[in-house]
Amino acid sequence: MQRFNFSHYTAALLTAWVLTGCGGSGNDVPAKASFVPADGQVTVVTAKPNNVNAYAAARFLEQASWGPTPASVAEVQRLGIEGWINQQLGLRASVLNAPNYVIDYDDSNKAAQDLAWRWTDKSLYDLPLSGADQLRQRTTWALYNFIVFGQNGFALDRVEYFNALQSNSLGSFKELLRVVTLHPAMGNFLNNNQNLANSPNENYARELMQLFSIVLV
Repeated sequence: MQRFNFSHYTAALLTAWVLTGCGGSGNDVPAKASFVPADGQVTVVTAKPNNVNAYAAARFLEQASWGPTPASVAEVQRLGIEGWINQQLGLRASVLNAPNYVIDYDDSNKAAQDLAWRWTDKSLYDLPLSGADQLRQRTTWALYNFIVFGQNGFALDRVEYFNALQSNSLGSFKELLRVVTLHPAMGNFLNNNQNLANSPNENYARELMQLFSIVLV
């Protein structure tokens, strides 16, 4: 009678188990799919922002620009809203370049004065039609209507004050207030030019704390 060799039997079972785990058996089980291919790294591709429809783009541009056009709607759809804003933030500020008859005229000459003021009025409406920095201009116009100054002086005051707001409207509010505080047009309007040592004029400070910060409400 042949004697059963337990050690040989155990070795055979272990061999079969190892071969099965390595896929050596006849009934191979497919390995699970890997997220990282063995022959290289995963390349992350940012999806194009194609989820902004024309109506949403136009509605956005009604608030963030001087109004939608077919070209600007297509641009928002191409870049996405966030991408469009980032593009606008990188544009240089378009400013008003006053001609000589606006910069220097005889203040007692009514015709010359009217001509200069007509130029500023027209230019404030023409600039949105020609400037690419639509987000900046829309922001500037909002600031121009509540961080106000009296426009009874020279036309150039209005031009330079607008340009100061335009150049700082997309920066920090702190820096904007610094520019406004030091601007000659504002100093003349709210009496900063009347500040005296140990006797500051409080007119500008009052407007700064009220109208320029919390507005009228």
